[in-house]
Amino acid sequence: MLNSAQAKELFNGEAILFGDTDGVPLCRAIELFGEKAVNWANDLTKGWSNGFGIGGYTVSYLNFSGFKQAATYANVEEIRKNPKKEGNLIIMNKPKVNEKRKNNHETKTENDMGLS
Repeated sequence: MLNSAQAKELFNGEAILFGDTDGVPLCRAIELFGEKAVNWANDLTKGWSNGFGIGGYTVSYLNFSGFKQAATYANVEEIRKNPKKEGNLIIMNKPKVNEKRKNNHETKTENDMGLS
């Protein structure tokens, strides 16, 4: 698992120049984080990835934002697979609100609150 400083250091070591920006080719990002993580981060609509072409060949890459997204996805996957490792706590579902308690809050009147 990586923290932000480690992700930045890894990106700086793996990135290559694409035009006027640095990026990590998707093939290398897959080697680092896995296919699911890179598929998550390879979202052109969010500006996390791009491509650079010469002639009939284009290389797709993750920019630093996409690289951080892939690293984060990989972190969460590792926690999900090893929930007891290093004291990780995972909440799978939101706790249900006690219906009686919920109803009591919803049915209080102005008189109940001392406002009348």
